[in-house]
Amino acid sequence: MKVQKLTQEQAYTAVAKAIPPGTKLISAAAQRWDVVVVVRDCESVSNFHKTITKHLDDLKKKGSILRALSDLYDAICSEDYQEELESAGLSCKVAHSFLFSGATYKVWELKPDNKNRLYFFPLKDGLPNNRKAVFMLMAYHKKDNKTPSEVSDYCEKTIKLILQARGEIEYCEEKNVAKK
Repeated sequence: MKVQKLTQEQAYTAVAKAIPPGTKLISAAAQRWDVVVVVRDCESVSNFHKTITKHLDDLKKKGSILRALSDLYDAICSEDYQEELESAGLSCKVAHSFLFSGATYKVWELKPDNKNRLYFFPLKDGLPNNRKAVFMLMAYHKKDNKTPSEVSDYCEKTIKLILQARGEIEYCEEKNVAKK
């Protein structure tokens, strides 16, 4: 399985096409967790990027997701990034859980407002050089309170692939993953 590291600059550019004025970027050296996206190969666009294009179709949605990304990149400078997210006032909760190989795994969601969500999966083991990563799975605009099967099914399937690939996950060379 191949993953691309998603820098804060690349994440912002994927959502807003430019870094918002006055944005303070977090140094990669300060981050305790990588933010990554799963890619078919190192030249392909991730599903995460495709969901940004599909579901974030107005400025309010994009602004909401930019806030969530900003808080996430601040939080991953700490080992306990979820505690940091909560202290920033961003809701971080389980969106879906499932059994796989005798263990329970969780799809997490960042909830910057009532409707917009970022879905992710944290992994502490099975990555090169003992890295830890937050796998960005989807950006989504919910229409009701329940996590739709479109989201939970895709996220569960992707997490199972990630878990099966532990120990064999390869990082692509770092470059701009926000390309079209």
